[in-house]
Amino acid sequence: MNELNKVLTVEEVANLLCVSRPTVYREIGAGKIFAIKVGRTFRIPRERFNSYLNGTDSGKEASI
Repeated sequence: MNELNKVLTVEEVANLLCVSRPTVYREIGAGKIFAIKVGRTFRIPRERFNSYLNGTDSGKEASI
């Protein structure tokens, strides 16, 4: 797998879930989707996103 494919942007997650970007930000803020804050943007590790889809991830935000 390409290194760039290991993380998703908020927009990519929104497209995959067929929801708006604000909805994804709300889920991140509520701790339902795990995200890493890089500067002013969020990145969602693909493995954690897949766990979220399977219902096996508890979320919680991390920041760098």
